[in-house]
Amino acid sequence: MDKIDKQLLDIIQSKFPIDKKPFYLLAQELDSTEEEITSRIGKLKKDGIIRRLGAVFNSKSLGYVSTLLAIKVPGQRIEEVANLINSYDGVTHNYLRNHDYNIWFTLTASSEKKLKSIIEEIKTKTGISDLLFLPATKLFKIGVKFDLEKPEAVPTGRQAGGRESVGQKLETEAQKHEFNEKEINLIKQIQEDIPLSPESFRTIADEINMAEKEVIEKVRTWKDEGLIRRFGAILRHKEVGFTYNAMGAWVVPVAKVDEAGRVMASFKEVSHCYERPTYPEWPYNLFTMIHGRSCKECEDVAEDISKATGIEDYKLLYSTKELKKVSMKYFVEESYHKKII
Repeated sequence: MDKIDKQLLDIIQSKFPIDKKPFYLLAQELDSTEEEITSRIGKLKKDGIIRRLGAVFNSKSLGYVSTLLAIKVPGQRIEEVANLINSYDGVTHNYLRNHDYNIWFTLTASSEKKLKSIIEEIKTKTGISDLLFLPATKLFKIGVKFDLEKPEAVPTGRQAGGRESVGQKLETEAQKHEFNEKEINLIKQIQEDIPLSPESFRTIADEINMAEKEVIEKVRTWKDEGLIRRFGAILRHKEVGFTYNAMGAWVVPVAKVDEAGRVMASFKEVSHCYERPTYPEWPYNLFTMIHGRSCKECEDVAEDISKATGIEDYKLLYSTKELKKVSMKYFVEESYHKKII
């Protein structure tokens, strides 16, 4: 990547123009042309740096439920169990981590009943009942943006409180919305890659028989309301130099959860911070996701968090293998019985 690529990626991760001519506006900002901008984005996608360019939705506001799960799998069965888990459309992220609970995955479904049904089905098919059900009970920070231009670039995210605003109210999930058929069709379009055409939103509007102005206004409104968490480029973090992914699991006294969560979320190196349930075999209730260029970078951040919060009981779980990473597809027929490879 050259300097312009990095400048472009810094902008389109979180400030992609929701406008009639988004690539023209990007070209103006970077003293370039529409053709060069779309060409660069196309190449960055082809090279695997951009995973997708479109909307990232708040699943709860769409009526969906999601959870993090961890399962303890014997070493000789990892591939078999991972393939089974990955066969479910609602599984979007799946990682092998360095712990007895070694397969960690996220599952999203259209209802609580369906979510629990899938979990029970996974237990039955694998014959493994040692599984941690870890839905988020409180959100402190979510979303990742990689600042690529700065030599000391680190991931940053949307957060509820920060070191300069610790007293802010915790971010709450957007309320569930009701959608008409046109809106559902729009969601289906923008959860995919948006077209790299001069008038992207007109192309989308024509595809679903909506007015371009209505599409733009709807996307802007959804973003303002938090239904769309972010509209822009989703990067493959390893491709931009952040090769280490450490999940910090912290044991925090209940009375200190809100304070510790705000402080943890204030670290720019932390992209996600949640409170989750505990179990006798898993006492960790706060989770932080740390991305770094080295193991030491992640460990240094965790040490700083520990000093800032006074929480000393924690573990860092590193992802040793990415088993699955895709974007969730909403309002499409859910198939939970794909052929197992």
